[in-house]
Amino acid sequence: MECPVRRVPLDEPRLPAGYEWGSWHPVLAAAHARAKFDSFWGEIDADVFESLSTLNGCQRLMTDISHHQGFVPLATWLIRFEGNSIAGPTPVATIQGLRKSQWVGSIQNVGVIPAHRGFG
Repeated sequence: MECPVRRVPLDEPRLPAGYEWGSWHPVLAAAHARAKFDSFWGEIDADVFESLSTLNGCQRLMTDISHHQGFVPLATWLIRFEGNSIAGPTPVATIQGLRKSQWVGSIQNVGVIPAHRGFG
C-alpha cells in the first residue's frame, strides 16, 4: 500500500490519557522488541515470520532494523502505558521507519498489544 504523504494533510498524533510516546534511542531497543513480541504473539504474522514468534527473534529483528542503512530514527516510536506503582510504564506499541530512497519510505512492523488496541 502506498500513500503520497506530501499531499495529505496529517493531524498531529495524540495519545489517550495514560499513554506516552518514546522517541527512538538504542537503550529502548529491548522495549521495542517486547512490544513487538507481545503484539504478534498468537497472531498469524508470528506463524509467517519466524522472527516475530519469539522474544529473541524480535530482539534480533530490532537490531537488524536499527542497523539497516535506511533506518529512520525520527520515524521510530514506542508507546508506553503508564502502568502502576508496581509495574511502571509498559511498552504497548512499536513502529519503525525505513527510507527506501530519497522520496520513498516504508513503515515496518506496526505492533500494538491486544489489550491496548482500539483506543486511538
